[in-house]
Amino acid sequence: DILIGGQPISASPFPRIEDSESALIQLTELCQKLSSNFALVRTAIVSNWFMDQPDIATANENLRKLVPAISEIPPNSLDLAFAVNVRKIVSGHEINRVCRWSSMVKQSAYINPAGFSSRLEQPSLFLNLDINSVPTDVVKPFDNVHLVYNALLKEQLALVKGGYAELCKHD
Repeated sequence: DILIGGQPISASPFPRIEDSESALIQLTELCQKLSSNFALVRTAIVSNWFMDQPDIATANENLRKLVPAISEIPPNSLDLAFAVNVRKIVSGHEINRVCRWSSMVKQSAYINPAGFSSRLEQPSLFLNLDINSVPTDVVKPFDNVHLVYNALLKEQLALVKGGYAELCKHD
């Protein structure tokens, strides 16, 4: 992502939303309103979550703790990632729950007209959630669109809070 603008206002050089859960709920409500007059074939909510770490070794170790399927991490590993899709039936709709956990180094560069001015790095844990309805030939009626969004939002929030253990639950 490229961020265009001045120096950040917050103490962190990386942009962040302080109340991410509320922001996700508000964005989902907006999507419901925007799509209420359309028949949808597929719906998705995709979000990215970061947790800053003191160094990449700590990020890797914390990733291993978050995702028990990762049993061993080679020393000096960078850009470690684990991804899985576990489908689930929610409110009568089949959904994909694509989860990608990784350790990474976020980078931010500030460039002014005179040239490169600074580069900042921050080791982080990263979670990408792509919760989406399985595409079908059946167009969802207008009055059911909000139910699909609510189901996707509920899964998003459950996976953010429950992580890998939530993904592996058998309902």
